[in-house]
Amino acid sequence: LDEIGPAGQRGYFAALDAASGGHPSWLDPRGTWRAVSTTLTSTADARRRVLIGGPLRLAVLANARSDQGEAVGSALERWLRPFRNDAGRCPTGTRGAIAATELNVEVTKPEHVRTYVTYPLTPGGAAREAEWTVHLMNRSGGWLEQTLGSASEARARAALLGGRSASALLIEVVTLEADRARTVDLLRSLVKNLAQGRATEADAEIARRHFEAQRAERALDPRGRIVDLWRGSPLARADLASWRRFHQSLGATKEIVVHARLKD
Repeated sequence: LDEIGPAGQRGYFAALDAASGGHPSWLDPRGTWRAVSTTLTSTADARRRVLIGGPLRLAVLANARSDQGEAVGSALERWLRPFRNDAGRCPTGTRGAIAATELNVEVTKPEHVRTYVTYPLTPGGAAREAEWTVHLMNRSGGWLEQTLGSASEARARAALLGGRSASALLIEVVTLEADRARTVDLLRSLVKNLAQGRATEADAEIARRHFEAQRAERALDPRGRIVDLWRGSPLARADLASWRRFHQSLGATKEIVVHARLKD
């Protein structure tokens, strides 16, 4: 609960609920305040036993010989054997229907007054293109600043949530109450313009260079390499054509808007 933050972030939690089809932890692995605060210790322990007993995937980054990984795997198998059944397959989670919606939730602190504009994405699809989009939105002088205007009171930040089970593009906005509707309309116009082909080859090159440098730096971090090893296949390469196709799909996605308003 300390990691999630106060229950006052109801707007963010409502956006997770609406965009995840009933599985908010598929977008944010920490879940929501409501889900975590109502979980019993016994329930958590039961889930832990199910996890230990089910199919597990192990990635090992060794510093000398290949048999180091084999030794780790053997030791883990020996430790977990008393808790494991016969080999099985991971259950397939089902996601409920996601509908375009606009919600209002009440918060008690001014710092929690936000608007969340969320676009559910195809699970596991166009991940590289989504990363490029978030970077071009957030960078200094990027698409969000251009759309809202440098002199505007509004501030916005985009984030890519989720993974293979569910994913979403979420834009968090802080603005004056009187400007809330106008700001949301401006963000909608940005998505519409992207869907009509606003992204250019120059934009793609900016994103490509940024993530190439990021990957080179990440390759020097053992923790980054172990995560890449565990994930398996790398993200598919992206180009301007695939990026624009992603933006077209974004424009056709069911939009979810959550307004977190200060309680009277």
